[in-house]
Amino acid sequence: MVATWLEFHKKLRLSIKQFWSVVKSKVKRNKFLEKESLMTRTSEACDSLYLSDFKGFISHPAKCFGKYLNKERL
Repeated sequence: MVATWLEFHKKLRLSIKQFWSVVKSKVKRNKFLEKESLMTRTSEACDSLYLSDFKGFISHPAKCFGKYLNKERL
């Protein structure tokens, strides 16, 4: 059971890394303007993502969640 949980956690963590990788690339696109801050740029980057982006980030862990609940091998 622990090994199954660790595998599921790993897949979930990778999805979170994918999300932040996309946000980070949008934040770093060019130099900050005078009125911009890291917080405003991060907020704008998150707002620019589409629902389909979020579905892509979570689709694989979501498929694995049922297997985890049924104690199947991931």
